[in-house]
Amino acid sequence: MPQPMANRSLVFGLITVQFLLIAFTLYKVMGGQPSSAASSAETASLPAALGNGEGSLRIAYINNDSLIAGYLYQQELRASLERQAKAFESDLQRKSKVFEENYAILEQQAANLSDAQLQMAQAELMQKQQELIQYRDEKAQQLAEEEARLTQELKKDLDAVVTQLREDQNIDFVFSLDPSSILMYANSAFDITPLVLEKLNAGHEARQQSR
Repeated sequence: MPQPMANRSLVFGLITVQFLLIAFTLYKVMGGQPSSAASSAETASLPAALGNGEGSLRIAYINNDSLIAGYLYQQELRASLERQAKAFESDLQRKSKVFEENYAILEQQAANLSDAQLQMAQAELMQKQQELIQYRDEKAQQLAEEEARLTQELKKDLDAVVTQLREDQNIDFVFSLDPSSILMYANSAFDITPLVLEKLNAGHEARQQSR
């Protein structure tokens, strides 16, 4: 006769499914949602301060928060990745719930199972746990790769615009201003963010119209 559950040594007895659901968003890459939008691109122009002095260094900077808030293509990509992350999170929750339910059922039935039956059920359950962990890791990797690809795509757009401005206006230095940068202060007279946004959004609109 099979022994009571309390006296059986279940391999999975201490196994609990406490998966940290991975919610990937562009928040990490893009620095989060800024509190305010960028200046209107319609009035964007090169700061007059850049022209100070013949032969002097021409310096400008871009405010990352304003850039993130104002670049429409970036907003579209972030929303797309957030949708993918939420779908993954929901699917992982569903799969985890099924695993926990199967575990609870086996706990209830264990006392009525033979040793061979119990060992087989344990092996099946542990295999499903490994499959669930593999699924979690694969999806997390996919989201990370997609996040990196989108970030690189946005950087490519920004680099092209900055290069154009640098060449057209003979700008010597273009700095990036954000909470993580080493640039502690920047005079707003050297802010070219509105002009950069104007060109980025115009390029995005042109691409959409050409499709």
